[in-house]
Amino acid sequence: MVIGTVLSLLALLVCLASLHLSLFTAWYSGFRRAFTRVENVHLKDIKLAIQIAEAGLELSKHGKQKTQLQERRLALLFMLRTHLVEIDAWRRWLQPEGFGLDGQPSVSLFFHLADGLEAAGPEAIADLQALPGARVIPTVATGWCELMAAEVALFQAALQHEPSAEMLVLLPHDAVPLQSLSRVLKALLDGNAGVSRICPAGVRDIEVPHDCAHGIEPHWARSLMLKHHQWIALSRRHAAHLVHPQALAAANGIFESEYLGEPLCSDEVFPLLTLALKEQVLQDKVPAEQALSQLMLYVAAARGNFEQGLREMDARAECILYAPWPGCGSSDIPSLKRAKSPILGGGMSPTDRDGLLRSLASRGVLFARKLGLYQGNVSGHMAMLDSGDSHPRTAAPVRLLPLPAEECCGPIVMARWGLATIKACLPVPILVAASGGLAWVSGKLALAGGHTSSGLPGTSFQRLITVYVTGHLAVFLFSVLAFPEYSLLEPFRKAGLLQRPEL
Repeated sequence: MVIGTVLSLLALLVCLASLHLSLFTAWYSGFRRAFTRVENVHLKDIKLAIQIAEAGLELSKHGKQKTQLQERRLALLFMLRTHLVEIDAWRRWLQPEGFGLDGQPSVSLFFHLADGLEAAGPEAIADLQALPGARVIPTVATGWCELMAAEVALFQAALQHEPSAEMLVLLPHDAVPLQSLSRVLKALLDGNAGVSRICPAGVRDIEVPHDCAHGIEPHWARSLMLKHHQWIALSRRHAAHLVHPQALAAANGIFESEYLGEPLCSDEVFPLLTLALKEQVLQDKVPAEQALSQLMLYVAAARGNFEQGLREMDARAECILYAPWPGCGSSDIPSLKRAKSPILGGGMSPTDRDGLLRSLASRGVLFARKLGLYQGNVSGHMAMLDSGDSHPRTAAPVRLLPLPAEECCGPIVMARWGLATIKACLPVPILVAASGGLAWVSGKLALAGGHTSSGLPGTSFQRLITVYVTGHLAVFLFSVLAFPEYSLLEPFRKAGLLQRPEL
């Protein structure tokens, strides 16, 4: 009798777990997409990026050509609002090693001013243009979490006007260097000019701390493994791929299918999606519709080989810019799991902040943002950079910042990760059907002794399942109502029964 009761309860647990897997997979991998609001997921910005790429494709044929005398150069692409916050530090950083043997600047600077030239003012623009190798590009429309058009415009301008730039680095308005110019050039150009640097968001409790604001949950869809920080460094080949209209259009199809309404901005996945497409996409005048499952990088990520997938496409995980995201690797930064941006100053005292800057520099990080200058002044910051030249050079960390090994990979976390891996390797219909079938069989087993003392009464079982399913439906309804990316009316709009608002 006791054994029968235990087996009945075990069957019930299997039934509930399988039913949960079936319902959640069906909802989050399928049905919820029907409620995604197209007008609120930044597609206008992506479409503008494609238009910019199309307009620049013809111009690129008439761009400057590299000569044999020109040295390899680094291009820094700054996304500003009205000004470069620490311009005095950058001015000092570019001297005296800022010129190559051919007398030209070793670094080219490209600036995009999101608020426009008029808002910046002539003085700020003159200060930018006075920097060696500087160019201010025309302003394109941007918004919070809507930066793909500006990124494409910057990479496009750098490719067109600086033919010798072999590495192109995207930086924010408040960035500061953490290494001397010579060390940055060596880190990005010496033997690695063809390898792009991507900083993956990381998986909580496996790669980054549990409360890390930018991390993804281990049980989330494996497609989110492609989420990364927007501050990337691209090889010239990859930059040309990113600004190709065919590649952008193909990536847009995947983005609309897989990432609408997900907890990320378009520029936190769109660049890597574009780079992961096969080169053939660039040659096809009308490329076939691409699916996420066709990308070798996604296949690698789904099987736990994300790093290898990056290497196979001539990229690697390397976080060259640090931002003080809450809960992400520094014990001095307060935890705030749902934060949408880094904390200005890191929430630290000046002394702790200086210690963090030194630590980051020693770990190979090349740039930082929202932390200001070491000791609060240009001279102190330059002295820190000079002192770092005597230390051995190391590659930047693979995550921002990596979770210590002793805190990684608890049994519950790895069980969730393993389940996500299985889910990623199976088609959604098969997974839903298999888990649903297992729920049905185990439910029958739980009821097998329905007329004995060891069995579960049929009425109680039905009530339990009804409450269980109703609870799931309530969660699903909340997942639509609580987030602006979704709307209960969207299925009717997609079916043409309601008029869609203009973008």
